[in-house]
Amino acid sequence: MGNTLTIYKISLDGQRDLIAFLGEQDAQTYSKILFTGYDQYMILESEIELDEISNEYTYTISNDQSPVPFDIVFIRDKKIRNVFILTLMFAMAGLSIESFDLAESKNRLKKLDADLDSLETGEIPLSYIQKQALMLRSVAMA
Repeated sequence: MGNTLTIYKISLDGQRDLIAFLGEQDAQTYSKILFTGYDQYMILESEIELDEISNEYTYTISNDQSPVPFDIVFIRDKKIRNVFILTLMFAMAGLSIESFDLAESKNRLKKLDADLDSLETGEIPLSYIQKQALMLRSVAMA
């Protein structure tokens, strides 16, 4: 038996989980932000073997600012990756995604998708997201 990790999986309408968080509070907060207005979502506490995480989740967000980097968010789907990271960038920049029109938001998602793909890894460092949020904030302030 290997090492296990407790994660908090979020699924919509009883479907396979889309995203999972290391922290329960993060799971509650972000599920309210991301899935309000959709079908009922559920948060399930689950144990997972450390060596199985990469098989289960294609994308991760890692806290690369701690002395020992560790993954904090686990994402299955590319669309969820993009929406979650864009939402997180706006939150870190102190902006509301609702202040942008639909066309502009779609363009930002398309650009973000290309930027994340250019990283050529499924592991996205939190510092990268923070840097993008600072740039987003400077553009919004201009």
